[in-house]
Formats: sequence, structure tokens, C-alpha cells
Amino acid sequence: MNNLPTVPLFDLVVHPDVPDLIAATHGRGIWILPIEALEGLSADTLSADARLIAPRSVELSSSLPDSTGYSAPRFHTPNPYRGVALWYWLGRDCGEHVDLAVTNVAGLAVRRLQGPGAPGLHGLKWDLATEFDETSSSGDERRSRDHVLKPSDYLVTLTAGEATSRAPLHVSPDPNSHGDAGIGERREVRDDDEEGDEDEGSDR
Repeated sequence: MNNLPTVPLFDLVVHPDVPDLIAATHGRGIWILPIEALEGLSADTLSADARLIAPRSVELSSSLPDSTGYSAPRFHTPNPYRGVALWYWLGRDCGEHVDLAVTNVAGLAVRRLQGPGAPGLHGLKWDLATEFDETSSSGDERRSRDHVLKPSDYLVTLTAGEATSRAPLHVSPDPNSHGDAGIGERREVRDDDEEGDEDEGSDR
């Protein structure tokens, strides 16, 4: 569990509605570790050449400026990662990299990602920025970064050599938005919003 100090834990519970492990330290507060990757490592998954673990549903969020005006700076903490973690299992070496594609309900690609091809459990962080315009169906007009991602259902496809694996992804609207919720040009990109291998959980 990232950044968890050496303290006694008095209570551990798995959240009944979302795949989170919650730890109470009775001194340093509540620590939360996403465990959807661990819950997805079933016997069936571990026996597969390649398996995409179903990602958790994600909620779009507006970008708000950092502010400590209402509290002491020492109580200020980074917000949770505002994207989604895409976890997958590889039972064999699949070369230098594997491909992940996110498509909308019309079958049009909105983002393509690459991840490590070595055996084992891997995770990619997707910041929900799109690579292709969902409103255009063909041509170079579609290829443009940071179009607005629409609240909808999407399909994530893992391609690892000859093996493929698919899982649905549900994107909910921003609860603080009025109207057509999405994120795009107005979204701030933080230094830690990077794609890459992320084999550990994060605290919230």
C-alpha cells in the first residue's frame, strides 16, 4: 500500500460495492487500496495466455485549481488519480509490447495504448484523454488529441500476439457538471498523468 507508514492496523475491510481494501490505522486515518486487479486473478485468468481484467466504472470530473485557502497547508493532500487503471494478465512472453484499444458503442476507436509484453500482471493508467474524435466517422478529421470523452459505455480490447481479450468500461457523467458532461480541452494535465507500468495500488 503506497505511502502507508509503519503503524498498527486495527481494521481491514473489503468495500461491499467497489473493489477497494480499506485499512483503519486509528491514528493516521483511513487508507484505501484498489484491488480489482487482485480480485481478477482467478484460476481461469491465471491459466490464460492473455486476459484483460474488467476495469472499474469511472466518473468524469472537472478540473479544479489546487487551493489551501480553507485549511492549513499541512492538511492538503493530492486528489486521487482522475483516470482509470487498465489491468491485464499475460501467461507467456508476448514480445516487446501488447496493444489496448478503447472503442465506443459505434465501434469507433477513441484511444489506443501500449503496455509491456512480459509475463505477469501489468497495469496502465489512462487519463481518459481521447486520441480520436467520437463525432467523426472517418479520415484524418478523427485523429486529434484531447477531444471530449462522452459519458457512455466503451469496450476495451487487449491484443497480445494471437490472443485477444475484451472487457466493458462504463463512464459516468461528472456529478458536478450541468449539461453534457465530458473532459477535454479545459482539463488540466498534471505531471503524474502519464501512461506506464503501474503494478502497485494508490492511496486515496
